[in-house]
Amino acid sequence: SKTVVTDVEGTFVLRGIGAERYLRLQARGNSIADTRLHIAIRRPPADLESGLIGARTGRAESNYFSEFTHIAIPGRTLTGQVTDAKSQSPIADVRVVAPTAWHSRMEPIFTDESGRFQIDGIPNDQQYTLELTSEGQPGYFSKEVVVTNNTSATDLVANVSLTKGKVLSGRVVDAETGQGLAATIEYNALYPNSN
Repeated sequence: SKTVVTDVEGTFVLRGIGAERYLRLQARGNSIADTRLHIAIRRPPADLESGLIGARTGRAESNYFSEFTHIAIPGRTLTGQVTDAKSQSPIADVRVVAPTAWHSRMEPIFTDESGRFQIDGIPNDQQYTLELTSEGQPGYFSKEVVVTNNTSATDLVANVSLTKGKVLSGRVVDAETGQGLAATIEYNALYPNSN
C-alpha cells in the first residue's frame, strides 16, 4: 500500500491507474473521522454532481467516481484503560479495535504497560463498539463492549475490565504405548460462564 498527502487545499492526485478499475482508499487525518472511499475509475455521468455516487454523510464509507470532492466529517478520540476484573491491575498488550475507525482494523491498537489505549479518527455517532482481545497475557476472555456517546466533549473515555478464565492442562498420549504425542488442541473460551 502507498500513502499520499493532500495539499493545503485538500487536493491529491494518483497517477498510473488503469481505466475501469475499482479502488479502495482510506482517508485519515488530524481531527477527521477515518473514512473508506470506494472509487470507480471512470468518467462520472454529466448529471452527477461532484462525482458523487452515494456518499452517506457521517458514515465510515463513501462511493465515488474518479473525480470527486469528499466532505470529511469530524473525528473523535476514544481513550481508556483495560484492567483485570478482580485485581483491577492494568493489562498490557490487549488488542483494541473500534470497527468504525478503519485504521484500528488494519493496524490494531494495543494497550501499553499501564493498560491504556487511544484510538483516533472515530466518526461521531450515538454509540461505539470496541472489540478487546488479550494477546500478551493469555487466559483472559475476549470482550465486546458498547460505549454510549452521552457527552458533547470531543474525546470519549471507555474503561474496560477483562475476566480471566481458569487454567486447563492436559496430555495427549498413544493408547498402546502411553507415550506423549504431538497434537494441536483447538479451543473456544465461552463467556459468560459462571463456572
